[in-house]
Amino acid sequence: MTVVDSGTKTLSRAEIRSDLSMLGLPVGSTYLIHSSLRRVGPLADGPSTLAEALQDVLGLRSTIVVPTFTARNSTTTRRFRRLTVGMTPEQIATEEAEIEEFDRSATPAQDVGAFAEFVRRRPESVRSDHPQTSFTALGPAATELTCDHALDCHLGERSPLAKLYTANAIVLLLGEGFDVCTCFHLTEHRLPTPAPRRLFRCYVLEGGRRILREYMAAEADDSDFDRLGAAMAAGSPFVHRGRVGRTTASWFPLRAAVDFAVDWMSRWRAE
Repeated sequence: MTVVDSGTKTLSRAEIRSDLSMLGLPVGSTYLIHSSLRRVGPLADGPSTLAEALQDVLGLRSTIVVPTFTARNSTTTRRFRRLTVGMTPEQIATEEAEIEEFDRSATPAQDVGAFAEFVRRRPESVRSDHPQTSFTALGPAATELTCDHALDCHLGERSPLAKLYTANAIVLLLGEGFDVCTCFHLTEHRLPTPAPRRLFRCYVLEGGRRILREYMAAEADDSDFDRLGAAMAAGSPFVHRGRVGRTTASWFPLRAAVDFAVDWMSRWRAE
C-alpha cells in the first residue's frame, strides 16, 4: 500500500482484486454495478483501480453496465420541484431556461458515483440514448445491451434492464444498499397492477439544437427497496455477501432478484 498525505493508506489493484476474488463472482458474466468508491476506500489510482481489478477477476468476456442517470435536465423531477417551491412563474421560467440539456456523448452521469462516470468516459463504452435514465456498458455485449432504450420507458421492458434480465446478468453492490438497486424498478413493470403513468419533461441536445421532450411514462417508486432487499437477503440463498476494501459487498443474479421482487411487491404493495 502507498500512503497519502492524510496518513490514510490507499488500496492497490492487487488488494481489490483479492477481495473481489473472495466473493466468488462468476467469470465471463454480464454485471450491473452500483458502487460507492468513498465507502470502498481511497484507491491508489482512483476508479481505474477498481476497473482493472474487476477485469482481472471477471475476465475479458465480461460486460460491465452502470447507471449513468441525468435528472437535472428535467422540470418534472422532485429536485426541480423542490428548487422552485414558492417561485413566481417568471422565476420558474428563468430556472428552466438555465437547465443544461442532455447530450448523450458529453453529459456527465449525476449522483450515481465516480465509478459510473469513469465507465461513461471510457472511449470504448456505449451509452443508451435515454435523456434521464441512461445506462453505459463496457465489454463485448455493450452495444446489444444499450440499444433501443425507449423514451417512454425509463426502467421497464424497453430499457437495458429488461435486456440484463434476459442475459441473466449479475448485480454487484459495492458499498451500496438495496435502496439503489435499479433492477427492482423492472419489477414495477411486471406487477398485476401497473405503476401509474405521468407526464415527464426534459431538455435534450439534438443536431446542435436545444429541444424540449415531453412524454408519458410510469412513475418509479423506490421507497420500499430497502425493506424488499432485506427480505430477499434474509430468505434467499442466491444473495452472496462479503467485503471489498473497507465496505460490504453483495452480489446476486438479476433475474432471481426481479422474480423474487415480483412476488414480494405483489403481496406487500397491495396492502
